[in-house]
Amino acid sequence: MKTRFALSAIVAALAVLSQAAIAQTTAPAARADVKADAKTGAPRAGEAPFATQPGPQASGPSSKTRAERKTETKTAADAGTLKPAGEASHKADDKAEKMKSANSTKTRAERKAETKAAPKTPAGEVTPAPKQ
Repeated sequence: MKTRFALSAIVAALAVLSQAAIAQTTAPAARADVKADAKTGAPRAGEAPFATQPGPQASGPSSKTRAERKTETKTAADAGTLKPAGEASHKADDKAEKMKSANSTKTRAERKAETKAAPKTPAGEVTPAPKQ
């Protein structure tokens, strides 16, 4: 029993060491090869192809000065027409639309009076929803 255990431990150790030895037999790339690969711009194995592609380019010089852009932004912010910046700007638009449609047609006093006039139900009981 002890010999089987010893033999299996030796076999496992040899398997681990042989993998490390095989991995180290490949020679590293020469510096000139690495530089040539970098100049071609082709992605290497394991690299994302979009990582080497350039991003969007600017359309050219602006026709407005910085001061003009700042005053334009300030007037839009004062008027309330300035859209939020960033990727979630559409969410703010959706929220504004919901707030516009959520405006009640009743006053607060009317809602309070309606609540007081409603029949009281004991705790724990559920009343059916009114049919419309």
